[in-house]
Amino acid sequence: MLHVSPAGRLIICCLIFPKSNSAPPLKFKETSITESKNPTYDDIFTCHYKNLVVHSVMEVSLNFSGGAELLFGKIKQHIINLPAGETWSMKKLLSWIKDNLLKERPELFLQGDTVRPGILVLVNNADWELVGQLDYHLQNKDEIVFISTLHGG
Repeated sequence: MLHVSPAGRLIICCLIFPKSNSAPPLKFKETSITESKNPTYDDIFTCHYKNLVVHSVMEVSLNFSGGAELLFGKIKQHIINLPAGETWSMKKLLSWIKDNLLKERPELFLQGDTVRPGILVLVNNADWELVGQLDYHLQNKDEIVFISTLHGG
């Protein structure tokens, strides 16, 4: 919930609902943001409780190039918001991409539950083989790049 107090301060109050319907929601402390602080997205959508920080969404940047963008409606960059309460592996992300972004010819991008050979994958500018490939767990603000090395001839 967001509230603006009469003094012009933005008050943020967040609730997290446990998976069990019988358990009461956990109330996070209210966070005040004054006008002088110039609140950012993270200030508004992050709640603090002791040492725990909970984001409502996880923002991930997906970039497609080398011809891979043609499979995604000719759009090279997609900024996506994933539910932050879940663990997102690269394997789960690829399934999400297939269901939500891939426009045509999935066989040119995916083979089984991974990318097709010839698609170079970078996670934050590092080869995904160095970070665990399908087992890599996404973090807020990650940048994932898919570069096709497959070319006609």
